[in-house]
Amino acid sequence: MNGRKTRKLLFTAILFFLVLFACFINSYADDTEIYQTNLRPNVAIMFDSSGSMDFGIYDSSVDYGYCYNYASEQGDYDMIAGGGGGTDNYFYADGGPGTSPQFPRTEILLVKGNIGVTINENDGRSYTGDPGDPDYVWYTSNVIHTYTFIDSDGNLSGDGIHSQRVTVNSEGIILLDGVPLPLDRSIKLHDWQPNPDGSLIDRGFGGQINAPGWYFSGLEGVGSNASDHNTAENGDTNVYFFIPGNWINMQMMYNLYTQNTTDEDYRTWKVRTFPKEDESDWHTVFTDIHSQNYPNNYPNNNDQTWEITQPDAVKIKIHFADFNTENGYDFVNVYKKNTHQNNRVYHLSGNLGTDFWEGPFDLANNDHTFYITFSSDGGVTKRGFAIDKYQYITENENIAGYKMQRRIDAVREAILYVIEATRGKINWALASFETSPHTGDGAHIWQPFNPTLDDDAVRQNIITHIN
Repeated sequence: MNGRKTRKLLFTAILFFLVLFACFINSYADDTEIYQTNLRPNVAIMFDSSGSMDFGIYDSSVDYGYCYNYASEQGDYDMIAGGGGGTDNYFYADGGPGTSPQFPRTEILLVKGNIGVTINENDGRSYTGDPGDPDYVWYTSNVIHTYTFIDSDGNLSGDGIHSQRVTVNSEGIILLDGVPLPLDRSIKLHDWQPNPDGSLIDRGFGGQINAPGWYFSGLEGVGSNASDHNTAENGDTNVYFFIPGNWINMQMMYNLYTQNTTDEDYRTWKVRTFPKEDESDWHTVFTDIHSQNYPNNYPNNNDQTWEITQPDAVKIKIHFADFNTENGYDFVNVYKKNTHQNNRVYHLSGNLGTDFWEGPFDLANNDHTFYITFSSDGGVTKRGFAIDKYQYITENENIAGYKMQRRIDAVREAILYVIEATRGKINWALASFETSPHTGDGAHIWQPFNPTLDDDAVRQNIITHIN
């Protein structure tokens, strides 16, 4: 998932934590203002500062198995699962991230958690606790493999060896062992919903497995086939969730501390920044891929395809030594996995110059192959193109200066983003739950509605309080 897509998913999720109350009666304002033109609406932000806002945010583009291994190699301690610290930690994977005792990063697993479920007797809707709580207990000894893998776009595939247990029917509905999920859990693989800015977010099964990283199955027991499953009932405390292996590896990272103590100030996920990816991580492969007759003009109606498989690669960059084709008619295309249209990464044409890189781009999960194609029409021909090398990075190197973000950090960022985007259009106020002590009754007003303050003053007051 690229940074912009992650950011959009994050900001969309933040809306669940921002309660916006819009009213057109100007509290704390003069009565005469109701006669003014261009009157700005009042909007109050209820800033959720409760304990759950201190939970971490799962990012499917980060390899948490790598994070666990790296922190262990720095001497961090697994204070929950044990093992003695360092590479003796219980979930340290000698074979590399995602190998035993860790879990395959992109496989969808069924995992029982001590989360609890409530089922509304009136409408049948099910509600669970918040699986994002770092202190919830997950029974990793009872993990059930579905032999189903998910890619960054939320699409599913099998492993080519076992029977794929999570599939999709002709209507796009998710099936487990051939049947829809029970209770109200039946869901489509993809359910694209528009954001106000015109972008889309996937609220289907695939989107939810990638962010926030889990989906309640509706089951209290999972057997080897559909007839052996047990539907969850109201009040059940241990129930099954669909979770990618990477999410479980993140839960393992929650166990780590930088010191031999359970003091919250030393939790690895809160304090450690993982190393940045640099050029030394990229491996260079020299090649000779070029259009026919290069550096002379290529022929008309020419089609060429190159298939490149690079074991262990997860990201690719391609270096063009030269590129000059008939603009808009003769194309170089780059694909991941296969040459289907929906797997196309680049669609290049024209006089693009010399000595430039395209990428990096992500390869499909569990697939290390990419394709380059060239096609010309029956009109003008040009010199063509030449690729002299490409670079790749492997999974355990695929991390760039990562420090886990807490929900409250993301909310702060989102609040400031929204206030800035509505500068001059809205009169803002800020409130939060009472936290000292937290009684659960009422809120504290930090920034009242005050039309006499300019936007900069209101924004600075809000910054001061949310920080």
